[in-house]
Amino acid sequence: MLVAGNNSNDLVQHATEGLIRVLLFIGYLALLARTPDISRVFQYHGAEHMTIHALEHGDPLRPEAIRKYPTAHPRCGTEFLVVSCC
Repeated sequence: MLVAGNNSNDLVQHATEGLIRVLLFIGYLALLARTPDISRVFQYHGAEHMTIHALEHGDPLRPEAIRKYPTAHPRCGTEFLVVSCC
């Protein structure tokens, strides 16, 4: 608890604690992404998203057709986790 015993403004306290948690989570992900193995996992994960986009649009699953799609995917469980927790 950021401010112990001060119940006069719970909204500010909850917002501050939530912001601190989000910053800690983002910092953790940034540090984690710096390790070579996890960085490679993130690359593969983005490539999966690009492939799913191509598949959903009926494009051939060839690198030149897949490269035009973004690495973010709206129905990704990881994105849901990040959006719902923040």
